[in-house]
Amino acid sequence: IVDFDIVEPSNLNRQIIELKDLGKYKTEALKEQVEEVNPFVKITYENTKVTEDNAVELFKDYNIVCEAFDKAEYKAMLINTLLTETKNVTVVSGSGMAGYESSNTIKTKKLTIDFIFVAMV
Repeated sequence: IVDFDIVEPSNLNRQIIELKDLGKYKTEALKEQVEEVNPFVKITYENTKVTEDNAVELFKDYNIVCEAFDKAEYKAMLINTLLTETKNVTVVSGSGMAGYESSNTIKTKKLTIDFIFVAMV
């Protein structure tokens, strides 16, 4: 789990967190929730902002990356970076999580069998 954000009251109505999580890093709150469901799962987390400069290093050891950014430009950055700079990484993404803006601002274009390019329009 990678995120830099802290749980705030505005998160309570749209994220699976509880009042007791206010002030915690979102990574730590999510780790605690998952461990309550399954205490045998191994979870690692990093309290840092994902950028074009650190994305490969953060996710290089994983075959599947589930992206859940609020902003479309961050989604595009992560997907483009991982698909162009790594091998054998599958990125799972949902356009419904892109905040209040139109999800039509994200376009995907298949360039080859193994490559999908994501861009803001």
